[in-house]
Amino acid sequence: MLSRWIKYGPAPAEGSTVFPLFETTLLQTVATWVGAQSTAPVISVCGHSLGGALATTVGLFLQTQTFSPAPTFQVYTFAAPTAGDQAFAKWLDTQFPTATCVWNAYDAVPNAWWNLMTSQGAKSAAVETFYPGMGGGLTLTKTVEGVVKGMYQKIGTNVYVQPTQQSPLNASFGCHNPDPSAITTFDDWVAEAGYQHNNNTYLALLGATPLPAVTPTGGADRRHSGAAAGGDHVTISAGPGVVFTPDSVVDFGILQGSNPTAINDGAQITAVSPAGVGTVDVRVTNRFGTSAVVPQDQFAYEVPAG
Repeated sequence: MLSRWIKYGPAPAEGSTVFPLFETTLLQTVATWVGAQSTAPVISVCGHSLGGALATTVGLFLQTQTFSPAPTFQVYTFAAPTAGDQAFAKWLDTQFPTATCVWNAYDAVPNAWWNLMTSQGAKSAAVETFYPGMGGGLTLTKTVEGVVKGMYQKIGTNVYVQPTQQSPLNASFGCHNPDPSAITTFDDWVAEAGYQHNNNTYLALLGATPLPAVTPTGGADRRHSGAAAGGDHVTISAGPGVVFTPDSVVDFGILQGSNPTAINDGAQITAVSPAGVGTVDVRVTNRFGTSAVVPQDQFAYEVPAG
């Protein structure tokens, strides 16, 4: 949250007494903000997915620093993969005994790698049966199976350990992708994994209001898929109440699209896809934040013929 705020937050107005956020390190920003408080504040360090793993490490790092007045730090994670071994997990539990670590029992990310290969307490090839009813249509490619099993064999079961977590969400697989075949033409197992991991699935399981999505829509010049070499012009439509601003950037997975252009008074934005492989999430970011990721916000790179 802090890094996103620092990077994309609006610049203070001229003459404002608001402390500066730009061109500062995390420690400088926290120290400046804390020093401006009349009483010791409570600072929440939170994140989803990789951000959750970072929240555990950043939270522990901030806990070792000296600030005045001395703040209280709290850690909140959602869908976080493991960030360390058993000693690290124990250290986090000791330093943050009231940390909130939320996870979905059917989200492969927080289950990797400590639990993804475990079924009913016995070590087995559970990746094939991770989603109930896989025989009903969810296909697991040899590529995915090989990655999971290969990682499991290399690291074993005692390397990555989760800190104390809350009771898992969706323990009965009650919340699942209603139509995986409509999301991807590649791998339904991966589509289900993406659905179980995305922000709005977690919000729904927690009884919260889903975030508005930016959804790539179908049409002559609006593509859900494109060439592996990149170069496709993609048009993204804003969700209800969302307006794309001229400073928006469009990311295809971890790579940034080129020439982002807001059109139709901000109702849509166009960008040129970079080269890539597989199916990636499409995100739009501006100074106010980053769009939520939902299964419909995906771009599939086509496999070259031959």
